[in-house]
Formats: sequence, C-alpha cells, structure tokens
Amino acid sequence: MDIAIGLDPTKSKYYFNRASAKGSNNDFEGAIIDYNKAIELDPTNPRYFGSRGYDWYKLAQFDKAIADQKRVIRMAPWDSNPYYNLARIYATCQDERYRDGSKAVAAAERACELTNWEHPILLDTLAAAYAETGDFEQAIKWQQKAIDQAPPFMVEQFRSHLQLYRSGEPLRVDSRTKHFQ
Repeated sequence: MDIAIGLDPTKSKYYFNRASAKGSNNDFEGAIIDYNKAIELDPTNPRYFGSRGYDWYKLAQFDKAIADQKRVIRMAPWDSNPYYNLARIYATCQDERYRDGSKAVAAAERACELTNWEHPILLDTLAAAYAETGDFEQAIKWQQKAIDQAPPFMVEQFRSHLQLYRSGEPLRVDSRTKHFQ
C-alpha cells in the first residue's frame, strides 16, 4: 500500500487498505491516521468511519468510537455492524461511564433484525445487553441460542458467557483484547 500511495496519493481506498493492515498488526494509532486520510479524500464511505470507530474502540477512545458508529448508522442504516459495535460498547465496556443496558438492547436487537436473527455473535451481544440490564433470564435464553448457532471455535467462549449470566454477572470486555482467540 505504501507503493500504491506513492504512485497515487489521491486514492482513499489505498489509505483504507493500509489502515486495515495496520489495525490487523495492532498499530491502531497508525491506522487512525490512515483512516483520517481516507475520510478526508472520501467522506461519503461509511466503511471508513466504521473501521476507524473500531480502532478507536481498541484504543479505549469510546466517545470517538461511539461517534463514528453513529455516523455509520446515519450513512448506512441497513448495515448491522455499527449497531453491533454500539451494543458491545453499551453492554460490555470496561469503563462504566459508557455502559447503558437499554441502549445496548436496542442496538443489539436492531443488528439481529438486520441479519434475520441468524448471526451467533450478534445473539451473543444481545445476551450481553440483557445481562447489562439485569435481565439474566433473557441473557441466558439468547446466549443459548448463540451457542446453538455458533461454529465450533466460538462455543467455548460463548459457554463461558452463559456461565456468567447463570451466576448473575454481566460480561465485561477489555477493548484491547481480541474477541475470539
């Protein structure tokens, strides 16, 4: 991507691709710089804002992450990803100032609706949202549905979430860790 940018520094997708590569290598600060450039060159692409918002989340810059995800919703209300990302923050954020169970449930339900209730990660997030509201019966119900739909590599982690909810505890996630190992 460095070579491509050197040949044509006006292509937003080159900066976006380089930002994605940097984020994959945990260089979130570098990724943000490239996402900013991609957005400067093409402020109409919702993927740029969504990806930047994810990297803001990885940097524990939750205000900025939330703002970018809300912007994606305004730009592409049919996309389930920003609803999922908001729900994860509102339901599981390690910083209690950003947790809001009712917002988490609303965002997670919208993400599930947009994917016909067939995406196990979104069902897992809906369960976490209900746990954040203190409705552990619903959390357990949705977590079991997530387990039932999950591919094998997700099941162990989903079962650990189920155990939390059965114990009456909500899920907390450190934004700097990978969701699935």
